[in-house]
Amino acid sequence: MTATGTILRAQRRYWQRHRLQAGLCLLGIVIGVSVYVAILLANQGALESFRRSIADLTGNATHRVINPAGAPIADAVYATLARLPAVEAAAPRMQAVGQLNGRSVSVLGIEPIADLAFRPLDLAPTAAPEAPARGEAGEDGVNRLLERLVAEPGTVLLPRALAAEAGIYLHRPIVVTVRGAPVTLRPIGTFGVPQRRAATFATMLIMDVATFQERIGDLGAVQGIDLILEPGTAGQVAAVLPPPLRLEPAGSNVGRVETMSGAFRFNLQALGGFALLVAMFLIFNAAMFSVVQRSGTLAVMRCLGASRRRILLALLTEAGLLGLAGGMAGILLGWLLAQAMIGNTAATPFEGVVNERTPTLAVQLDLRTWAIGLALSVGTAIGGAMWPAVEAARLPPLAAMRGSRAMPEARLRIHRWLLGSALCGLVALALVLPTRGPLAAGTVGATAVALAGAMLAPPLLVWCSRLLSPLLGRWFGPERAHGD
Repeated sequence: MTATGTILRAQRRYWQRHRLQAGLCLLGIVIGVSVYVAILLANQGALESFRRSIADLTGNATHRVINPAGAPIADAVYATLARLPAVEAAAPRMQAVGQLNGRSVSVLGIEPIADLAFRPLDLAPTAAPEAPARGEAGEDGVNRLLERLVAEPGTVLLPRALAAEAGIYLHRPIVVTVRGAPVTLRPIGTFGVPQRRAATFATMLIMDVATFQERIGDLGAVQGIDLILEPGTAGQVAAVLPPPLRLEPAGSNVGRVETMSGAFRFNLQALGGFALLVAMFLIFNAAMFSVVQRSGTLAVMRCLGASRRRILLALLTEAGLLGLAGGMAGILLGWLLAQAMIGNTAATPFEGVVNERTPTLAVQLDLRTWAIGLALSVGTAIGGAMWPAVEAARLPPLAAMRGSRAMPEARLRIHRWLLGSALCGLVALALVLPTRGPLAAGTVGATAVALAGAMLAPPLLVWCSRLLSPLLGRWFGPERAHGD
């Protein structure tokens, strides 16, 4: 049998006899990778769903008018913009989050006729008061429905699926709780939701903006104005706006949300990095322990002709395979965790920025996530096992043949641990002490503090052992037993 075959056979037998130790290594990798992947997927899914919802809400709009202070915009501004030659279409918009029959819904106030240029909907009017919320479509029927939505007070349109699930009948009043107050509305029609817009409009109630102002609040004002402008006329329109109103391209709040939530997402990613760091220490300890246990076997292999390079490659391959297995399980577990946490991750952009309920979000497990997760798991495993593997390959066969006691003496160089701890401490002081520094510097500094403490642990353990050994030997060792 070749030297490589002998090494592989010895490794297989070792891990068969130490399944619990292998399980602990795998558990550390699984936990670290799953936390990192869950955070990665939750962040990506929340931002992607937010982008889609913003695109659905803005529709065909090219620009929109907002008040950076968050205050309402006077109706007179909308009337002025609608008359400008550069404005091809203008539509006001108001939004609020409410509760209907125990379900979280969004309430959208629009100008029905003007809004058709932005968000065309598949409307279905129904004339029979006792009929459930469904009906036939048609251009004449849709026009009459829109006219009724404007002319009749307290009227509202519902998604067909929501009306059917909630058992809502047309022309029978419903009560929606908005901003803590009950609002009585009368459904007069339904609309279909395309599959690509299901996350945004599946629980959206649509009413005339005047009804919104009267029943919910903000009389004489709107929250935003959507515009379709002729190319190159944005400057002319912006000049008409009174301060502090601002004209911005449609969908630009996506970038603003990414900036606002950047610190939050970075902190989550740093948390995932710490989980991987903990996994690396677990692997390091397990690899060092396994090398100490196998010191005699490794020495025999060296005597049989196995080179240092083969020993090193075998130990790192062993760690890589553990990392691969743990990474695959960690990615699947991280996907399940991301599905549980994505709702909380997405709550800030949806409810705090666009005043819309958080929709049901899906987490996509793509090839990119698999590649990142496996690279991290294998890299973490090999990185954690690198030092013990190098020390095992460098150990002379005769020294290893003396038993496991020779290994700590060969590998433990206290001055190196102290130097590494001091360097990490200096890096931490340089990054953490400044009161005004970038977020990344603080995270790196916190990591350096953790590394400094971890590197200081082995020398402290050796010193405490040397200090307490005489006392412990006198109390519990052979001398005490002989005296008794």
